[in-house]
Amino acid sequence: MKNTIKLLGIITFVTVIGFSFTACEDPPCPHTNSDSILGSGVVPTCTEEGWYERQCWACGEIFQVTREPFGHQGLSEPKAATCSEPGNSAKYGTCTRTGNQGCGGTVIAGTVIAALGHQNINWTSYNATNGKISACERANCAGGFAIVGDTGPKGGKIAYVNREGFDVTNSSGGGTDKAYYLEAAPGDAVGTFTWASSSKVTADISGTKGEIGEGLRNTQVILAADSDAPAALAANGYGNPSDSWFLPSENELKEMHKARIILGITTGSYWSSTQVDDDPSYAFNQPFSSSTTFDSVDYKTRTYRVRTVRAF
Repeated sequence: MKNTIKLLGIITFVTVIGFSFTACEDPPCPHTNSDSILGSGVVPTCTEEGWYERQCWACGEIFQVTREPFGHQGLSEPKAATCSEPGNSAKYGTCTRTGNQGCGGTVIAGTVIAALGHQNINWTSYNATNGKISACERANCAGGFAIVGDTGPKGGKIAYVNREGFDVTNSSGGGTDKAYYLEAAPGDAVGTFTWASSSKVTADISGTKGEIGEGLRNTQVILAADSDAPAALAANGYGNPSDSWFLPSENELKEMHKARIILGITTGSYWSSTQVDDDPSYAFNQPFSSSTTFDSVDYKTRTYRVRTVRAF
């Protein structure tokens, strides 16, 4: 019995001592005093963290200290969008930080805010010399250029803008006029149309071109060779003759396709005024049901839609 009591006492003593050792264990060293930076480490970059090593005076442990990324250098500050210029809600531009820690000229897009677009442009004040308009009705508008989607002077939508201006070949083909915009008509010509009349479906109507600025002359070339050409007639006959509406060239139609959502044209295929050079039985068209802009050709006997445009 006495031996049993002694054994229990020893077990209790060992347990208490063991508990005491556990309870009194020292807390981790806070490393509040540390030596100078040691040799090892990684220098941060614009976007990646770095680190360096220090040695604690108190415990002798070598530990790592995180260094924050440097961040990009030389970026433009965020800016608000205006009627004709996009804005940005974050810093943007080309990083100018060089060396191993730099971006090497990386372009930082930021978060682009689309241009707001103009409200009720007063086209009577349009400057045909430089393509600029005066202030619109939106507060703080400073005028400048119209943008794709703005309402044009004839009630259509601006489908293409070239701030440098582009040449529009005139009806005689012997001269050009300066333009800055293509305005698409508010709606399609009624119906669908073949490109050529029934007697001219294989005729070579030479001289039509695909470039921007050629649609007006193309339309007149087509009608001079085929006075009953349905697609060209539908385009040329739209609106007031003095407004010079025409069937767009291949590339003019492609620019319209790029603006298909803004223009509200998301179904059907449309004729251009450009014949295929090496096969006069074909002309270029553009399917607007597809989001991809690409070269598409078809027989002139096929019926497609017509959306007329004008350049100014």
